[in-house]
Amino acid sequence: MNVTLEGIVFKQMKLKPNILDEITRQLWIQKPPQKDSFVSDDDYYVIEDESGRVVLEGDLQELFTGMVVGLIGYETKEGKFNVKEIVYPTLSIPPAVQCDAWIAIVSGIQVRDDDLATSLLADYLTGEIFDETVQRVIVAGNSFQENQEVIEKNRFGSKVSIYNNQPLLELDDWLTAVASLIPVDLMPGTKDPCPQILPQQPIHKSMFKTCNYSSFTTTTNPYSFSLNQTDILVTSGQNIADMAHFTTLSPMDIAKQTLKSGIVCPTSPDTLWSFPTDLFCLDQLPHLYIIGNQAKFETCKLGDSMIIMVPDFSKTKEVVLVNLNGQVKTVCFDV
Repeated sequence: MNVTLEGIVFKQMKLKPNILDEITRQLWIQKPPQKDSFVSDDDYYVIEDESGRVVLEGDLQELFTGMVVGLIGYETKEGKFNVKEIVYPTLSIPPAVQCDAWIAIVSGIQVRDDDLATSLLADYLTGEIFDETVQRVIVAGNSFQENQEVIEKNRFGSKVSIYNNQPLLELDDWLTAVASLIPVDLMPGTKDPCPQILPQQPIHKSMFKTCNYSSFTTTTNPYSFSLNQTDILVTSGQNIADMAHFTTLSPMDIAKQTLKSGIVCPTSPDTLWSFPTDLFCLDQLPHLYIIGNQAKFETCKLGDSMIIMVPDFSKTKEVVLVNLNGQVKTVCFDV
């Protein structure tokens, strides 16, 4: 006889980092190699609520720690719960309004003064080499070139670290060129100078001396907004990158699971730094769900929502263009 359980999923993983590792790290003679995946054959799932927890069995690879789901199945002789069906929350989505308007999304630009691709990108976005009109540009994290500290020795032989602000100046100039003609929203990412705890707070505008246009906005990460009655949710990719440590699913399949469960960052604050009181729960599904800093460009429809994976520009030289009527394309500036 099948019954239904409801609760929070937890995936028990032997290889997952824990606080004891942080405490004992000082005793290590040599730091162990960092793992990209914590998946092992010993992993198992439990579902729990205030009354207790039950060990699960079945095909559960699409579940992640932190998801709240319903499970249909039966109890085995060993006292485990055999899952036959997973039930996700039902979230509504507002009716889409067809609108012929383009937005551009780029991530990981890491602007450099000698990078022709970023210069061509600025010309493209401002209409100098593009026939269509872009209504807004979303810069989805990792915009700063990775800073290399300048190390010098003083006359006493001590090493002195000198901060190099050149990446900031180059990004400021690039944003000024684009924001002078088109609205730009700048999101923070893992490599940007701001707190890493999610939701990441906006990069302070005082850092940008020349880009002082009203069309330039610094936003949080994740970032949710509406344009011409189209609801758009953007992340800089930390949620997908963290969840990838605990599964063999592809990044696109992971993104689907965050929409199905209605929780954008289910693994926080367990393994992804975040404010414990922020649940990242969705009240309704977005029309566009955009994830930045991915290895490659991908799109997928999940019901009435469209998932768009935006590639890392510093590696692929690609920008993603989305029309609110449903068209999606990329433009490559690999020169």
